[in-house]
Amino acid sequence: MKTRKKESRWSKILPFVLFTLFALCVITVLIAGAKIYKSFTARDLSSYDHRTISRYLTTRIHQSDARGAYFVGDFTDATPEAEGDTFYFCENIDGKVYYTRIYCFDGYLYELFSVSDDSFAPEDGERILPVDDLKFLVADNTVTVKVRYADGESQTIYVNMRNKTEK
Repeated sequence: MKTRKKESRWSKILPFVLFTLFALCVITVLIAGAKIYKSFTARDLSSYDHRTISRYLTTRIHQSDARGAYFVGDFTDATPEAEGDTFYFCENIDGKVYYTRIYCFDGYLYELFSVSDDSFAPEDGERILPVDDLKFLVADNTVTVKVRYADGESQTIYVNMRNKTEK
């Protein structure tokens, strides 16, 4: 006669318990990896926005680097001031003066190109990227731009100009 070994209850449950522990470990690692990936992606997107806005402002200001071709002022009143919320780049095309305005409105950086004597509302411009606040300051040969980004971080950009502003 054959003798049967009696199987313990643990020998039936142990594979299920081990499989469950393994599955929980895998799920935990996947969730942690997804959270890390999400934070890296958010940081990279924010860094991309900061670099893009900084380079955009620097490039546009340098494009206006000609004697008397730029000034800072208020959006509605296009008169030169030392400090303001709008950067003006003036161009003379076929005898008409055109302004390119760079400004912040409704949480975005905007650009608006128009004839100097036309009146426009801030929402008429082209939306560029999210920005909370933007201030310009012209002193000597330097345009200082104070930017507060949509994520709350701030940056000050200094653009040295070759020519002084003529008022």
